[in-house]
Amino acid sequence: MACGHNDFVFLQEADSVRRSIREIELGQWAIFTEVVWYGHIVVLSFNQITDSYTLMSMLMNPTSMDAVLELFRLGWLQVNAYGSNYTMADYISNAISRATGGEGSFLFSWLPVKKEETALLELIQQSISSSNTAVFSRNRYPSSDKLSILKSKIKQMKKDSQATDSKKRELNNLEREVTQNYGRRMHNIGEFVFAMVQLSASSPVIHPPKAESKIHYDYQSLLGIMLSDSSINWDELGIPRPLHSLIENALEQLRGLSDQTIGVSRAPLKYHNNRTDWTTALIQLENKLYGSQNRDCLKMANALIDLCYHYSLEETVSHVLKHFEVQKLKDVTGTLSEDDISYFKEDIIRKLFVCREARKIIYAKNFGTATAIPQDISKLWLRYMNASKLFHSKSFLEDFAHRLIEVWTIHSEYFLAIDTDRLLKYYPVRYRNLLDYRVIDCPESNEGILHIPNWKLALRVVGGQPPRISQESPKAMYEERMKNTRSTWFKRCLGRCFGKLLGLMFSFVFILFLAFSETLLDKFISLLFYLHSENSFLISALFTSASISLMAILIPILFKWISGFMDSSNQDLFHFKIPDILDFYKEFVRFICDRFTLGILYRKKYRSYHREQNSK
Repeated sequence: MACGHNDFVFLQEADSVRRSIREIELGQWAIFTEVVWYGHIVVLSFNQITDSYTLMSMLMNPTSMDAVLELFRLGWLQVNAYGSNYTMADYISNAISRATGGEGSFLFSWLPVKKEETALLELIQQSISSSNTAVFSRNRYPSSDKLSILKSKIKQMKKDSQATDSKKRELNNLEREVTQNYGRRMHNIGEFVFAMVQLSASSPVIHPPKAESKIHYDYQSLLGIMLSDSSINWDELGIPRPLHSLIENALEQLRGLSDQTIGVSRAPLKYHNNRTDWTTALIQLENKLYGSQNRDCLKMANALIDLCYHYSLEETVSHVLKHFEVQKLKDVTGTLSEDDISYFKEDIIRKLFVCREARKIIYAKNFGTATAIPQDISKLWLRYMNASKLFHSKSFLEDFAHRLIEVWTIHSEYFLAIDTDRLLKYYPVRYRNLLDYRVIDCPESNEGILHIPNWKLALRVVGGQPPRISQESPKAMYEERMKNTRSTWFKRCLGRCFGKLLGLMFSFVFILFLAFSETLLDKFISLLFYLHSENSFLISALFTSASISLMAILIPILFKWISGFMDSSNQDLFHFKIPDILDFYKEFVRFICDRFTLGILYRKKYRSYHREQNSK
């Protein structure tokens, strides 16, 4: 870790479509491992935070909520700013607008609301935008007065002159559900609103947005090149032969769907830069086809579009550690050179997902009959060119194949999930390596036991301090950086532990010294001030308290001054504070327990996580 800085990472394990116990546990332990073991800063997309079972299970668990919010506030967990989205309210408002109409669609994975329930989505949007947590009660069986605000808003929406008949029917059904069966899902919506408001109030660190010209490719360009380029040799990438044929069949299915019209504009699917539209089309196709072979083919298609989506999200994160080389990619400046235009052969151009008008202009420019190319078309072309370079890069293809096997091995059985208003609920239990879900009484309302890490421990490992952030992009890939970052981060954590232990032992020895020297101190004070023994005892007690307080102030300042002469990577060895006397034993016991938890109890879970990673 150069200069002791912490690197930014983006994790696909926290994706919003991961909903099973196994997937949620993998997501939480992936975040925990990156922060605690490697000292990385985990950057999360708005989609992952607001609609992921992994993140929502962290934010809605009372035992972990405060620690997770503090990790967001300190900056170990960051929210990636993208486009016009800088707050939870901005993103959710935009997502609901997409779900209720417009060119694209948005499918909520965690929120127990179907995208057709536009009235309920609008109520959620209003509640979060105004930070009004009183609209939806978090109580499963609230009193009538606590539902008065929600009922009044529903009645107000029914009186709206622009409300259609279908919307009024939805509002009537909603009003009936609020009155008769609130506990089915409404209190879950209340918990969602509360969690989002709490997260916004904690002032999470917003990861700086990446310049548009530095976003070299997007979802549409990656998917377009993958479907149009037939030169990819899946056998050479180490993908098993059965999966190779399954991938080819999946690509054929996606090519067949690419010309399907969808949305208000009735634009072909290949022009949609939206994963939900492709997933919806696959689910609709699944309903028409029968047989396990066809279903596996569509699941593989789902895996491919998910993978392109993860790569496109990672590309929007500035200064992120990547798993493949990106040196040859060109900035999307909006200007094309002759080499850019002639990069593709004519048969490849014909297959590309570029609109017909853009193709005509590029053909004309290529033959010297056009004087200029519009800027938006130039940016689109450059992103396709960068995507094509990626799919011809050995480094990217190896990482693509590795992740594809990972996604298929772990998540294939959960693909093609339909939109539902039912929320999967799990019973969270802090992992201790001694508990097993088979011997724990799980409440009947829960799907199963969720073994989660101790997020308070993660907060203590980082020392309650913000990370050291570099303003430069890392020069090496993830695997190369890991060779040095883990040892550097371990030294920093060891330095904090050593400093804390040193402070504890120093204060303990000082207290013992004062206790054993109490008689001598009394005699010295009585001789110095000519006082009786009872008065000297009082002054010695005051002197003892003042000495300890003064020591607690001066010692950390002294060691901080000493650390100023040390290398920045070793400064943690000289950072410690003197704890309060009453907290001495509590701090010492907590220090021993934390070391035992990380070194013994959690070590098996770490190994289990890495076995999952290596088997992907």
